[in-house]
Order: sequence, then structure tokens, then C-alpha cells
Amino acid sequence: MAKIAKKENLESHIDYIPNDKLPNQAGVYVLVDIKTSKVYIGGTMNIRKRIANHRSLFKHKKHTNKILQKAYKEGCLCVYVLVTLPIPDKDKVKEVEKYFINAMPVLLPNDVLNKNS
Repeated sequence: MAKIAKKENLESHIDYIPNDKLPNQAGVYVLVDIKTSKVYIGGTMNIRKRIANHRSLFKHKKHTNKILQKAYKEGCLCVYVLVTLPIPDKDKVKEVEKYFINAMPVLLPNDVLNKNS
């Protein structure tokens, strides 16, 4: 893996954020290419497991999102939790995820990488 783009991003880099620092519950997260500020927003029933899955796909060069794969290779991919949901409800997770996907272009002028945005 390439060097981390900025030292202050080390704690949130997808390779360096420990699993136990990620919530073991439903919620919405964002993957950020810190070099371009492009974002991918994801909702899941278990944030910890989903980020571990992303991490594995990136490490094995098998992630389907080529822009994120490139950001990972360049050491520029960070993960942040936007919100956790106390009750794991698949419909609620999708609703909150869609809210953030639709709101992100207003909050940030950069591209949202979600294909279904």
C-alpha cells in the first residue's frame, strides 16, 4: 500500500482504524478519498463487518468500485461513521442511507460515488 496522504488522517484510514473502534451495529458510514474529496456512502446492518469486507476486497484488489480501489492503492481512503441506529431495521438503514446520499451533493460540492444516487 502507498503512503498515507496526510499524517493526521492515519487514525481514520481504512487500514488503520481498529475493528473495535467501529460500531458493531447498524448504521451509515462514508468512505472518503482524502485526495479528491469524493465520497461513497453506505448503509449496513453491521458497520464493523461491512468495513472489514470493504477492507478485504481492497487488499485483494477485488473491489467493484474502481475509483475507491485506486484511492485505497494510493493510501488516500478513510472511513467515518455518519450515524448508528440502535435498532437494526433494514428498511430504516436504507432510508437513512438514501437521505445522506441525496444530501451529500448539497453538503459537499464533490462527487458522490454511489451508483444509485
